[in-house]
Amino acid sequence: KEQEPETVEFQNPLIEGNLSETDGKIVVPGNYALTCVNLNSNKIGNSGLTYLYKALHYQDNVTMRRGVKGLLRLTIKNNQLDLSTKHYVDLMDLMMRRDPFYEHPLLEEDNSNATAAT
Repeated sequence: KEQEPETVEFQNPLIEGNLSETDGKIVVPGNYALTCVNLNSNKIGNSGLTYLYKALHYQDNVTMRRGVKGLLRLTIKNNQLDLSTKHYVDLMDLMMRRDPFYEHPLLEEDNSNATAAT
Protein backbone atom coordinates (compact mmCIF):
# COMPACT_ATOMS: atom_id res chain seq x y z
CA LYS A 1 0.00 0.00 0.00
CA GLU A 2 1.35 3.39 -1.03
CA GLN A 3 1.58 6.14 1.51
CA GLU A 4 -0.30 9.31 0.72
CA PRO A 5 1.86 12.43 0.70
CA GLU A 6 1.48 14.59 3.76
CA THR A 7 -0.76 17.58 3.18
CA VAL A 8 0.60 20.80 4.60
CA GLU A 9 -1.87 23.59 5.16
CA PHE A 10 -0.59 27.13 4.94
CA GLN A 11 -2.41 30.03 6.50
CA ASN A 12 -2.86 33.08 4.34
CA PRO A 13 -0.85 35.91 5.96
CA LEU A 14 -3.32 38.47 4.64
CA ILE A 15 -6.30 37.00 6.45
CA GLU A 16 -4.75 35.19 9.39
CA GLY A 17 -6.79 35.98 12.48
CA ASN A 18 -8.94 38.56 10.67
CA LEU A 19 -11.95 36.39 9.83
CA SER A 20 -15.25 37.26 11.43
CA GLU A 21 -18.91 36.49 10.88
CA THR A 22 -21.55 39.16 10.34
CA ASP A 23 -25.18 38.39 9.54
CA GLY A 24 -24.27 34.80 8.63
CA LYS A 25 -21.55 35.90 6.20
CA ILE A 26 -17.83 35.44 6.58
CA VAL A 27 -16.05 38.79 6.49
CA VAL A 28 -12.40 38.92 5.39
CA PRO A 29 -11.10 42.45 5.96
CA GLY A 30 -8.11 42.04 3.64
CA ASN A 31 -4.73 43.64 3.40
CA TYR A 32 -4.52 47.08 4.96
CA ALA A 33 -0.83 47.45 4.13
CA LEU A 34 -1.55 47.69 0.39
CA THR A 35 -1.65 51.40 -0.47
CA CYS A 36 -1.28 51.58 -4.27
CA VAL A 37 -2.87 49.37 -6.94
CA ASN A 38 -2.42 49.57 -10.70
CA LEU A 39 -5.22 47.74 -12.53
CA ASN A 40 -4.59 49.34 -15.92
CA SER A 41 -5.43 47.23 -18.99
CA ASN A 42 -7.08 44.35 -17.10
CA LYS A 43 -10.35 44.14 -19.07
CA ILE A 44 -12.32 45.27 -16.02
CA GLY A 45 -15.94 45.93 -16.91
CA ASN A 46 -18.71 47.82 -15.18
CA SER A 47 -19.57 44.88 -12.90
CA GLY A 48 -15.94 44.71 -11.74
CA LEU A 49 -16.01 48.45 -11.21
CA THR A 50 -19.08 48.05 -9.00
CA TYR A 51 -17.19 45.57 -6.79
CA LEU A 52 -14.19 47.89 -6.59
CA TYR A 53 -16.44 50.78 -5.63
CA LYS A 54 -18.25 48.76 -2.94
CA ALA A 55 -14.98 47.52 -1.43
CA LEU A 56 -13.40 50.97 -1.32
CA HIS A 57 -16.60 52.61 -0.11
CA TYR A 58 -16.72 50.08 2.74
CA GLN A 59 -13.06 50.69 3.51
CA ASP A 60 -13.61 54.44 3.48
CA ASN A 61 -16.63 54.31 5.78
CA VAL A 62 -15.60 51.57 8.19
CA THR A 63 -11.88 50.90 8.39
CA MET A 64 -10.50 54.39 7.91
CA ARG A 65 -12.56 55.58 10.87
CA ARG A 66 -10.61 53.12 13.00
CA GLY A 67 -7.33 54.70 11.93
CA VAL A 68 -6.48 52.12 9.25
CA LYS A 69 -5.29 53.87 6.10
CA GLY A 70 -6.05 51.27 3.42
CA LEU A 71 -5.80 51.90 -0.32
CA LEU A 72 -4.64 55.42 -1.19
CA ARG A 73 -4.04 55.23 -4.95
CA LEU A 74 -5.86 53.25 -7.65
CA THR A 75 -5.32 53.42 -11.39
CA ILE A 76 -7.81 51.71 -13.71
CA LYS A 77 -7.06 53.17 -17.15
CA ASN A 78 -7.57 51.24 -20.40
CA ASN A 79 -10.32 48.96 -19.14
CA GLN A 80 -13.82 48.30 -20.48
CA LEU A 81 -15.55 50.89 -18.33
CA ASP A 82 -18.36 53.34 -18.95
CA LEU A 83 -16.81 56.50 -17.51
CA SER A 84 -20.20 58.15 -17.13
CA THR A 85 -21.57 55.66 -14.57
CA LYS A 86 -22.25 56.84 -11.03
CA HIS A 87 -19.92 54.22 -9.54
CA TYR A 88 -17.03 55.37 -11.74
CA VAL A 89 -17.56 59.04 -10.92
CA ASP A 90 -17.99 58.31 -7.19
CA LEU A 91 -14.95 56.00 -7.13
CA MET A 92 -12.74 58.61 -8.78
CA ASP A 93 -13.96 61.24 -6.31
CA LEU A 94 -13.31 58.94 -3.36
CA MET A 95 -9.81 58.02 -4.55
CA MET A 96 -8.96 61.62 -5.35
CA ARG A 97 -9.71 62.57 -1.73
CA ARG A 98 -7.60 59.68 -0.42
CA ASP A 99 -4.55 60.30 -2.63
CA PRO A 100 -1.87 61.91 -0.42
CA PHE A 101 -0.29 63.58 -3.47
CA TYR A 102 -3.46 65.12 -4.82
CA GLU A 103 -3.51 68.90 -4.76
CA HIS A 104 -6.88 70.52 -5.16
CA PRO A 105 -6.66 73.16 -7.89
CA LEU A 106 -6.82 76.66 -6.49
CA LEU A 107 -9.81 78.66 -7.58
CA GLU A 108 -8.71 81.56 -9.68
CA GLU A 109 -10.02 84.85 -8.45
CA ASP A 110 -11.73 87.11 -10.91
CA ASN A 111 -9.53 90.20 -10.92
CA SER A 112 -11.44 91.96 -13.67
CA ASN A 113 -13.24 94.21 -11.15
CA ALA A 114 -10.25 94.73 -8.88
CA THR A 115 -9.03 98.25 -8.37
CA ALA A 116 -5.50 99.16 -7.46
CA ALA A 117 -4.91 100.28 -3.91
CA THR A 118 -3.40 103.71 -3.59
